[in-house]
Amino acid sequence: MSLGQEEGIFLRPARKRRISPGFVFIVFRIFVLIAFISVLSPGNGLALWPFGKKEPYVAKVGDRVITVKEFIEGVNKLHTGSRVGEALTREKSFEKQRYKKFLNEMIDTKLMLIEAESMGLDKEADYVSAVENFSLNLFLSRLREDEVVNKVKVEDSEVEVVYAEELKKKEEQKTAKEKKVDVPPADEAHGQVKDKSRGDKERIKERILKERIKAKEAEYFVYLRGRADVKFDEEAMKKVSSFAPEDLDTPLAYVNGEPVPAGMISESARKSGGGKDIKDAVESVILYKLLDMEAAKRDYKNEENIAKAIAQFREKRLAEDFKRKAVSAAVKIDENEINDYYAKNTAKYMMQDLFNLGLITVPSMAEADSVISELKKGGSFAHLAEKKSGDSSSVKGGDIGWVSAERFSDNILSAFRIAKEGEVLGPFDASEGKGYVLAVFEFRGMKKGEPIPFEQIKQSVKMELGREKYSELLVTYLKRLRENIPIEINEDEMAKF
Repeated sequence: MSLGQEEGIFLRPARKRRISPGFVFIVFRIFVLIAFISVLSPGNGLALWPFGKKEPYVAKVGDRVITVKEFIEGVNKLHTGSRVGEALTREKSFEKQRYKKFLNEMIDTKLMLIEAESMGLDKEADYVSAVENFSLNLFLSRLREDEVVNKVKVEDSEVEVVYAEELKKKEEQKTAKEKKVDVPPADEAHGQVKDKSRGDKERIKERILKERIKAKEAEYFVYLRGRADVKFDEEAMKKVSSFAPEDLDTPLAYVNGEPVPAGMISESARKSGGGKDIKDAVESVILYKLLDMEAAKRDYKNEENIAKAIAQFREKRLAEDFKRKAVSAAVKIDENEINDYYAKNTAKYMMQDLFNLGLITVPSMAEADSVISELKKGGSFAHLAEKKSGDSSSVKGGDIGWVSAERFSDNILSAFRIAKEGEVLGPFDASEGKGYVLAVFEFRGMKKGEPIPFEQIKQSVKMELGREKYSELLVTYLKRLRENIPIEINEDEMAKF
């Protein structure tokens, strides 16, 4: 029996009932009394509406509302997200203009949602499927919590027993020689052993928990399978290896009345020729369906956290679909535009400058000063590199050839760009997390970067042009929406931030 059929059992047609005039009068008096009490209630912003206050809002966009709570949650996410960077994350509050800017971004999102719905994007199959899959995954996660994770526990006493057994086993495996190894002073050793034992016990507890969760899952799967109504189509399963693409809707089995089409089975299983492989593959899909059915029929969608997550996913996905289907799809680029964009923005598509260099690396400032002193006296760079450099290029007399500018920090590049051929530069810090290293360079020449040939960069130019056109089109589209959809900003609430 399907979920829809189960729900149908509890649905009854509404019965008509004659309501007497006296009953209507009593109800009317009660409503008037409640309304009167609500008027007298201090601080009641709803006046005659007796069922509570409306949630405060910062803006209204058409028929959509941005509540104060939603706005604050959005601001808090900015502080924990990567979008605003480290500097803002450390701040405790926004400046006023930042609040306004973020509110405008939220308003833009609401405008996109309104337009997407007016275009029917929320009814399209890919959107509906994405929301259903997201929701189902949340339901499945909650189902696993209810039926598996929350029913499994590991007592500390159990961990102690396993820990003692493992410790005893390790002690037995030690050789007499290992036992004679010096140990740290008593208090230090005690602290190390204590910290180590705590970590070992945590790992043991985690391992036992995983094992029990796995066993509980298997037990729950058996339970679901045992109470399911499953019927196999043996003839279809025998023929599945010869199915053409148009045959993949053919059911291989039915689980609680729902078909398991051949298309849900992996191609490798279908081509196996039937037998155990195909039966196991069908059983796997049956299990997925049973879990989906069980999760879907529970009331998880009404739990606050899940309902909120689904609502947020709906908005995010719908806004993305709007950008992709209404904006990106409208961006058109021809060959002439790509050529013109490249010609006007050649500076964006330049090869890096190249520098011809010699390199000597040393581990201390004293050694760096010694190398530079000898070079200034006319010493051979190649000879000094072979004798003193710690870099692999020492075997070639420190010659590292032509090196791209992107390999160097700004302060080193600044020195290179004004250097003369044969000049010794440094020392520069070249540690890069590998210990203290100083670099001394011999400048041997520079090649200015040239424009990257158009044919090599054409696709990148097209993408860059496309991004610019997309941004311009989105701004224009949102401007038009703002002109046609009423927007109200609650300045009193915004002033509180």
